[in-house]
Amino acid sequence: MKSTAKSNTLRSRTASSGRSKAKSRGRKKKVKATVTPTEIEPWLEKLHLSDNAIDTFGPGNAPGVLSFAHRIYSLIKFSTHLTELDLSDNHIGDQAGKVLLEALQERREAEMAALKIKVTTQMSADTFAAILKNSKGLKSVKKRKKAKK
Repeated sequence: MKSTAKSNTLRSRTASSGRSKAKSRGRKKKVKATVTPTEIEPWLEKLHLSDNAIDTFGPGNAPGVLSFAHRIYSLIKFSTHLTELDLSDNHIGDQAGKVLLEALQERREAEMAALKIKVTTQMSADTFAAILKNSKGLKSVKKRKKAKK
């Protein structure tokens, strides 16, 4: 008896689902509002790459540093959420420094928020000074001396 009751309920479920499909065929489907990816993705705000051996020393390292600089260039130029970039203790050289400088200038022309950037002085003095001029400097935390009693 139980098996016939189960089979009857199973038949009624499949029959009712078949009817609902027939009724919904003539209806238009509602389109749900989509959320753009920028609204749900995490944003990169601070990037600290201090002392990561990104340098031009050694044979064949210059092209690697330049490709790295071009990736950072796109990040600086297009990321509206990036506020801090620390490349200190990486000897990126003059060519990569000029790429970063160009990105900072284009960011300023696009009227985006100024970027706090920290780089080493292993580049020409003009490039280094221009990078500091086009960015906010990262404030280094200094230890305070204890007051004498």
